[in-house]
Amino acid sequence: MPTTAGSLALQDNLANRDSPLVARLRAAGAIILGKTNCSEWANFRSSHSTSGWSGRGGQTRNPYALDRNPCGSSSGTGAAISANLAMVGVGTETDGSVVCPSTANGLVGLKPTVGLVSRSGIIPISASQDTAGPMTRDVRDAAILLNAMIGIDPADAATASVPDGGAAGFAAAEKSLEGKLRVIDQGNLGGSGGYARGQLETVKAGEGRTRAALYHALSLAYDFAIAADQSPEEYAELLEESGVKAQTRAPMTPIVKLVFGIDYDKARLTEFAAALSFGRRQDLELGGFQAFIEKQPGGLKALVAAERAARRPEPKADTKSEAARARLRAAPALSLADVPTADEFALVLTRRGADGTHEPIALVDDEALVERAIRRTI
Repeated sequence: MPTTAGSLALQDNLANRDSPLVARLRAAGAIILGKTNCSEWANFRSSHSTSGWSGRGGQTRNPYALDRNPCGSSSGTGAAISANLAMVGVGTETDGSVVCPSTANGLVGLKPTVGLVSRSGIIPISASQDTAGPMTRDVRDAAILLNAMIGIDPADAATASVPDGGAAGFAAAEKSLEGKLRVIDQGNLGGSGGYARGQLETVKAGEGRTRAALYHALSLAYDFAIAADQSPEEYAELLEESGVKAQTRAPMTPIVKLVFGIDYDKARLTEFAAALSFGRRQDLELGGFQAFIEKQPGGLKALVAAERAARRPEPKADTKSEAARARLRAAPALSLADVPTADEFALVLTRRGADGTHEPIALVDDEALVERAIRRTI
């Protein structure tokens, strides 16, 4: 089958082998029925191009309304899958070419992260944006198809870090990363930090949606802090390479910056650092932070509040008040008849004796205070 981008200029461009993406689909049991029409040159031929039209295939029509826009540039795939001409389809996208026709034709369309799927054999537009993605009638089919598409392509450097085995490969890689992070007694802090950041980039995606994912991420950050303590020289080098400053008064702040990213929300980073600091006050062991935070009635907020309370300085003793109390304890008692005032009302300070009774010891010479005392008796 020719690869033409819908252009007559490439109508004789016959591929002599399957692209890695197609080869992976065949290996997973897919039967390739054919190629579909697309917006010529993926709509990058004119500022006034028409979605779904190409010189080779003419105008693709929306199966729900033949006079409506099918959107593009993967118009043919969107229309064909929507019209039940095939079970699933693959589109390519630079900016909207999978998700737009999926929307217009009532499908599920997904643009994967660049590097998740091989791009070899796809006529390129942008090296930083181009990718293939599934277009299906439901989410389950999209997940199954994407799982078959994922894999390393030696000819596409962007796929170099993708684990084999689709979703199962990612799950295995996640488990491996966590395990390697926890083996920190071998002095490989740089590797541990890399594993931590790699793992947390995955976990962090769920941070705003699940508490468990966030607590897991914080647990890995806490373990990384332990590794940093054990390898201070490597940690200093890592900070320098990352452009993060060490902070003596807030040692967990650079830890969370390394793990969650310097550009992460500052308020959240401050909270995370406080929670980790409180964990350090409890002398938690490696791997113990997640269970600790999950047991707290208030979770993260409770740890943050506890750490802030622990940082507050103890109130200073009121030495003047204590000295005055000492003098009054030693002062001789007065007789009410001897209270030195000619005013109608007076405020007298008393002292409780050993027998439990009170005896006057001093006149409070403060007119404003006397006035307030009078008003409070009303």
